[in-house]
Amino acid sequence: MKMNLLALGLMMCSFFTSFSQETNSPEFGKGLFNLMGKDSTWSAKIAARMQLLSSTTWTENSNGNYTDPHFNALIRRARLKFDGFVYSPKLSYKLELGLSNRDLSGGSKYTSDAPRYILDAVVMWNFYQNFELWVGQTKLPGNMERVISSGNLQLVNRSLLNGQFTLDRDMGIQLRHYTHLTDTFVMREILSISQGEGRNITTGNLGGHQYSGRLELLPFGEFEGGDEYSGGDLKREKNLN
Repeated sequence: MKMNLLALGLMMCSFFTSFSQETNSPEFGKGLFNLMGKDSTWSAKIAARMQLLSSTTWTENSNGNYTDPHFNALIRRARLKFDGFVYSPKLSYKLELGLSNRDLSGGSKYTSDAPRYILDAVVMWNFYQNFELWVGQTKLPGNMERVISSGNLQLVNRSLLNGQFTLDRDMGIQLRHYTHLTDTFVMREILSISQGEGRNITTGNLGGHQYSGRLELLPFGEFEGGDEYSGGDLKREKNLN
């Protein structure tokens, strides 16, 4: 029995050693695994993220004193993300799952009483020059604070203003394009037609569609490493004199 367990342990060690040698391990912040097909016809990156949040509230009485402190701590976000391309880098995909209670937001009759695990499930096709077609469920082209990934926010939560006016995610298609008006001036246009019911809706569609768009003007060019979609200036942009 001991010999069988020892043999099994050696086989598992050999398997994980060979797997770790084949996997291209990325640097910190670039995912858990980066996989590439031998013929370079597909790729996959696996990443995970979690964010914790704690808060304390007090009650102010008539004398101006604060009493009855309440403390709360929770897993604000817990995400699994998969992205890469198939056949060609021009045909890419993204799948992101939310695992925390705040990510799931509970089931309802509109989601067949199922948790809303899927955040993003979208295919992106660069079909001609600077034109790209997105099909699936993903963020709509709304305000800047909303399109910034939660992993790139400066704080854990977005503002109350965003909570009132956000477009969030929906199922539909998006047409994206960018052009260089000058050597530095970049213009991006995004048009979207979506179902208008929110994410993971299976029944109860009220009919009609939601139309949204976004125009981005970058007169000084793109930011370092896409830092325009970051809540803080982590790349330390150079001054333009």
